[in-house]
Amino acid sequence: MQFSIEALERAAEILQADLQSQGVDVTQMDMADLERIMQEGLQGLGRTLLANMLEAADAQLHAQGVLCPEAGCPPRRMRREGRRQAQVLSLWGPVRYRRSVYVCTQGHRHIPLDARLGLRPGQPTPRMEDLLAMSGAAFPFEQARQWLALSLGVTVSPNTIRRATQAWGQREADQEKAWYQESGQESTISESLF
Repeated sequence: MQFSIEALERAAEILQADLQSQGVDVTQMDMADLERIMQEGLQGLGRTLLANMLEAADAQLHAQGVLCPEAGCPPRRMRREGRRQAQVLSLWGPVRYRRSVYVCTQGHRHIPLDARLGLRPGQPTPRMEDLLAMSGAAFPFEQARQWLALSLGVTVSPNTIRRATQAWGQREADQEKAWYQESGQESTISESLF
């Protein structure tokens, strides 16, 4: 799925008109300033669009009805207890969104939006986590932090990069171990690598 060219052109016109209404004069800037302004604006657009899409998906899941996913629980619709705010770290920076929390008659709680999309409040999104891990594998963690700040405009701590890199490494080691076991060969992977 992609955005249509027409939608992108309309969005570009709106954003350009907004900058002009704020008195931004491109002829008085250097290219670095222009790129920084555009990057910050597009990050804001990405955060807003992602939050809106998450909340629309939450509304759609609510309209479909939510059944308790717990084993042994009767397949009855869960009652929405309320909507709670959460935040994830995305490619565009921190994104806040509201999602529904459900409870069944046996007291099980479920947040279908987070479960469906693999979201963990307070943590990176799956794609951002991959990027953090790859950055941490390519650079020392402090340099990876600097690279991410420069390239994405997203500030993260070296510890966040370290955790993502270690989790990625563990998943890779587990996958290799599974492949060896499936092939009938002994695993030569050191369990102490990660």
